[in-house]
Amino acid sequence: MIPQPDIRAIKERGDIYVLQSDYECLGFTVPAGFEYDGASVPRAVWTTSGMTPDGYYRPAALVHDWLYSQGGHAVRYGQPFNYTRKIADGIFRDILRELRLIRWHTFVLFIGVRMFGWLSWGK
Repeated sequence: MIPQPDIRAIKERGDIYVLQSDYECLGFTVPAGFEYDGASVPRAVWTTSGMTPDGYYRPAALVHDWLYSQGGHAVRYGQPFNYTRKIADGIFRDILRELRLIRWHTFVLFIGVRMFGWLSWGK
């Protein structure tokens, strides 16, 4: 079972969340203080699917955004881990599957990062 991370919204900065304590998931440790924008779900999808930037899939969005911020080099299970955007997106999908989301939610979220993730990769 993948636990939910302890995050808080930063009201003054819009839809930005800050991780309150280190978060471990699938061998990665996202450090406390990491800031991210939640799942990048377009507003049009909110009304048709019920998915918002901060839903049950927040562990996948958190780890995925952190991986994107690391530029292809992280530590996993205590070992150096080099990865591509495609691998980071696959880890996102793996976490979504572990969370046992509705299949089409997993599909929509995964297709979204595959289609538009290049806009954020390496920033």
